Amino acid sequence: MLVTAEVEKQIEPPKVKNDDEATNMDTTYKIDQQKEAFVQGLIASGFYRQLAEQALDHIDEEDIITCNISQGNKFAFYL
Repeated sequence: MLVTAEVEKQIEPPKVKNDDEATNMDTTYKIDQQKEAFVQGLIASGFYRQLAEQALDHIDEEDIITCNISQGNKFAFYL
C-alpha cells in the first residue's frame, strides 16, 4: 500500500541502549506506523486528520494493524 510506504519515511525509529529496550521500542515503532497508516488511509478517503485520529480510540486493534479503514469510515461518518 502506498500510504504505508509514505508513513515509514515519516516516522524514524528511535535510538536504543540495550536489547530489551530495543524490542520494546521496535514494537512501539511498528504500532505507531500502523496507526499512522490507518489515519492516512482515512485521510485519503476524505476525512480530516483530527477526525481520523479520534477514530483510533474506537476501532479494533486488528483493523488498525491490517489498515482496514471500513470501521474507521463508519466511526467518522457518525461523528
